[in-house]
Amino acid sequence: MTTKNGDTKQIATPIIAIGYIRRSAKPRPGTRDERDGTASLEAQAAAIRHYAAEQGWALAEPLVTHNGKSGGRRDRFAELDAAIATHGAKRVIAYHLDRVGRDVGGVLDWLAQAAKGGIELHVAGR
Repeated sequence: MTTKNGDTKQIATPIIAIGYIRRSAKPRPGTRDERDGTASLEAQAAAIRHYAAEQGWALAEPLVTHNGKSGGRRDRFAELDAAIATHGAKRVIAYHLDRVGRDVGGVLDWLAQAAKGGIELHVAGR
């Protein structure tokens, strides 16, 4: 963009983030899901929206939501990758790392692939 006095000014492109929320089909005994409900889809979404706003990022809607989907299934990353590509996102925000997945190998594989594309994972919850 050129100003009135001829200076060139760059317009900041907003950073776009994808919110990812997941609720297990059956809360495992003794987990946060069972104890206090802080991992409800609504609580996760609120924390993610708050985090994105604090960072000044544009949050793509709708959030990628997996309700009752196992954290050990790697195929759920395809939907997350599609949302990233559709919106040109460079950030993924999850409530907690265990919401991204319980299969450590799957999460690490996805993180390595995402990092190659310049995608960062951020955790919004406690």
